[in-house]
Amino acid sequence: MNNQPYKYKILILLRRLSYDDYTLAMKFLPELCNTTPKNFKDWLYRKVDNKLEIPTQASEKIATFFGITVSELMEQPTDRNDLLKSWEEYKSKNQCHV
Repeated sequence: MNNQPYKYKILILLRRLSYDDYTLAMKFLPELCNTTPKNFKDWLYRKVDNKLEIPTQASEKIATFFGITVSELMEQPTDRNDLLKSWEEYKSKNQCHV
């Protein structure tokens, strides 16, 4: 059994809706994102180690629907400090000598 968290907070956000709104949103959001209900459900249960991403336009629409940023939609958003540290390490290993 895989105990990793989900990659996106979509399911958590959906569960905060009333039952009626949840039911309608489960039909509306796939249509809004121009995807199938099956693909949308896959997005809900995608684990953090899955390399596949929701298409950019779809994640923007979902985030807008819930009134959050795309970054907030992620269960584990990229930490800027970690990213900058990786960048500095990469630069030091790959300096061009002119």
